[in-house]
Amino acid sequence: GTAEGSALPADVAIVASLRTALANRSGRGRFYLPQPAASTLTATGRLSGAAQTQILTALEAAWSTYNLVGTPVVYSRTNRSTAIINTFNIGDLYDTQRGRESALNEARAVEVMP
Repeated sequence: GTAEGSALPADVAIVASLRTALANRSGRGRFYLPQPAASTLTATGRLSGAAQTQILTALEAAWSTYNLVGTPVVYSRTNRSTAIINTFNIGDLYDTQRGRESALNEARAVEVMP
């Protein structure tokens, strides 16, 4: 995407969490999106609801096109199997690939896989 103004530091990321019908670790996946613009911050330092919605909309559009040729899945290294992604979500806390803020409660916006 495009945005005017400053970006957040390079170690800040937004995480897209993937969920399947499996209710264990094998049924979850995630990937990291690059740091967003500073304009996506709320007054409390979280990702704004509008930014969450924009990201979910963009991911849904990307996967809708992809679904014409295949089905997105989560691969389990433990089971050596795949599971179809049912939903994906974006939280309102920024993450880093080195660690998470586990002490804060996070509000998540969820979307059904197209």
